[in-house]
Amino acid sequence: MANVLLVDDSTPTLNRLARHFRRWGHEVKTESDAGNVIRAMADQSTDLVVLDVLMLDVDGIDVLRAIRRHVDPGLAATPVIMHSMARDPRIIAQALKAGAQDYVIKATSAEELRHRVAKCLIPPSAAPHAPPPKAV
Repeated sequence: MANVLLVDDSTPTLNRLARHFRRWGHEVKTESDAGNVIRAMADQSTDLVVLDVLMLDVDGIDVLRAIRRHVDPGLAATPVIMHSMARDPRIIAQALKAGAQDYVIKATSAEELRHRVAKCLIPPSAAPHAPPPKAV
């Protein structure tokens, strides 16, 4: 299916997400160091990034902004789902404004996450026109 890069500073979270994504048929690469995200995306064709917002050394929204500013237009356009415990509407709005396709709370069920991932992987030309996603 898709090549997915999972980024989180929590090894248990990365392991849990990786199990889900592999079970759903995706190729998975994990990264616990946000400073390596761009390189990891460039090393392997990446169809989707699932990115933690609140990491120890860096703000995931800043990483998202770096992705969106990248000189490679394909890399810069890679869909990104922000994945976080933060439920603050201001943080969610900030992530969506910075270019995230979706924002998913970590307590969201695996089935809901799968649904949200599937929506992000639909090519824009094939996606029905709909309002922007709401954070769960």
